[in-house]
Amino acid sequence: MSTQAIFLSIQGTRKSEASVTVRENLDQALAVVERRLRGATDVVCSAAPTDAVTFTDQDGVDSDFSCEVDHLAQATRRLTSSEVGVTACLFVCSPGLVSPETVTVTVTAIDNSVQGIEQSQMTTAKTIVLRNY
Repeated sequence: MSTQAIFLSIQGTRKSEASVTVRENLDQALAVVERRLRGATDVVCSAAPTDAVTFTDQDGVDSDFSCEVDHLAQATRRLTSSEVGVTACLFVCSPGLVSPETVTVTVTAIDNSVQGIEQSQMTTAKTIVLRNY
């Protein structure tokens, strides 16, 4: 096996590991968003793509999810780890347009611990069906 083949194999392994890190972070963050929005008594956002959604949770507490400079957040709490950099994030709602109402969250992120060809960018989207109260 040549040195170049070994180098390419190592790069492929690092890129694969970066993809796993990004995927796990996004899955965990979107699970929190889904759980909180599905249980919300009120959700406020528009049908136009936006970088935030406001909601009232089951206990009557107002909160929000937002796309920050490099992460997805709930209020002031970071939902994605510092290992992952969010490069794009959107919320699109269907307020009153369809029943039941939905919120679609789309997030694109990279692994901050690798650079160049080994860096992995991933986009994931989740459509959350809201409960009708």
